[in-house]
Amino acid sequence: MRQHNKYLEKVYEEMDVYRQHLLTGAELTDTQQENFTKMDICRGWLRDGYSDTEVIRMLKQHPHAKIQERRAREILAMSYEVFAE
Repeated sequence: MRQHNKYLEKVYEEMDVYRQHLLTGAELTDTQQENFTKMDICRGWLRDGYSDTEVIRMLKQHPHAKIQERRAREILAMSYEVFAE
């Protein structure tokens, strides 16, 4: 259980970085910028009416994303969390 909590803390910290970027224009590292771009792509698909399942599938196949299912689900969840505020 402790390991799971550390993982959640890491994800929450990652979301805080993206929130600060949106709110204050804080700089992102190259890796963070790549992830932010993936979240923005994800948000666009959601706005276009695609379902969560379709978005996950498209993230896994997108030429710039090409990520595994677990990370695709994380990107989807972070997109909801970061952009919903």
